[in-house]
Amino acid sequence: MARRPQSEPNAELDLRLSARDVWLHFDPKTSERGFRYFEKGNVLSCGAFDGAKSVYGKVQGGGDNVYEVNLTLRPRSVGVALEGLCSCPVGHQCKHAAALAFKMLEQLKFVQTDKQELPPNAKRWLGQLKKTVRTHKQPHKAQMSDEYIGYVLSYGRGWYGYTAAHIHAVVAKKLKRGGLGAEKTLDIFALLERKSDMLTDQDKRIIDCFGTMYSGKAAAMVELPDDASLAAVVMERLLATSRLHFDSIKNPPLVAAGEEEVSFRWAALASGAQTVKAVVVNRPEAKVLWSHAPWYVDQHTWECGPLSLSIPMEVAEMLMSAPPVDPAHATAFNIALKSSVTICSCRFQRWRTTSK
Repeated sequence: MARRPQSEPNAELDLRLSARDVWLHFDPKTSERGFRYFEKGNVLSCGAFDGAKSVYGKVQGGGDNVYEVNLTLRPRSVGVALEGLCSCPVGHQCKHAAALAFKMLEQLKFVQTDKQELPPNAKRWLGQLKKTVRTHKQPHKAQMSDEYIGYVLSYGRGWYGYTAAHIHAVVAKKLKRGGLGAEKTLDIFALLERKSDMLTDQDKRIIDCFGTMYSGKAAAMVELPDDASLAAVVMERLLATSRLHFDSIKNPPLVAAGEEEVSFRWAALASGAQTVKAVVVNRPEAKVLWSHAPWYVDQHTWECGPLSLSIPMEVAEMLMSAPPVDPAHATAFNIALKSSVTICSCRFQRWRTTSK
């Protein structure tokens, strides 16, 4: 059993002890257990004796066990030597002794703060960390809301008359029976004015990105950028929300997929005429969103990703602008084409006129 000193328990300690001393004099597992005991309030009493060289206390152990603990402090050239004796079965340098040592640091006024011991570079780093924490608050996370705010990716003719990939924001009420109500298109730049828990920091970054391109002017529908790197940034941010859909929010959210290669083939129109069509090599049924920065949407898996070209974009643009060719002119057109370029190896065929 630990021996209780006969001195008054209110003696003032002269020795300076740091938290580092406590952690160094107990093995890591014992220190952690002792610190948990201290935090839970298991240290029932703590007092200093013998000119502040000895500390006595009682620590609540498991069940109804209360153990008496003696701590002996001895000054060293660097720091303080600390030895703990306890009435528990372990008896020496146990978790009860560690708990009393941590209580000592809190209750008695002899703590040498870590700040005084830290080197200048560590102190500077801590100062910068505190400043950063104060400046940047915890990112807002999306929570439950009675409305759903999403983004719709579509492909077709826009306000300026040419075909392109477009993005617009929509809102729909979440129905109690499940699913979503009718969708309503929103001005994408007015999204942040809505008081909705659905909106996150990711939404703000998306709006900022479009705001840079459109100078923040009101827009219910915005085009996917023609610049490949900028389009990649926009699409990555949209896909990261898990609220980007193709054509309608009734369809499942799109999932980011890898880059695929695009090729060019002849396709028949309803009239029987043929025209050039861009096709994803490994996903022939996927929808190609053709632009200077082409993307694809696989409507079987609802995956979406960028497309790569094996030919210059300028040549690809010329191929996509080819006029419809009547089957009667297919052979002559194919010969003329092959004499000009060697990119397309497919031959025009005589298609029968079809109707829809």
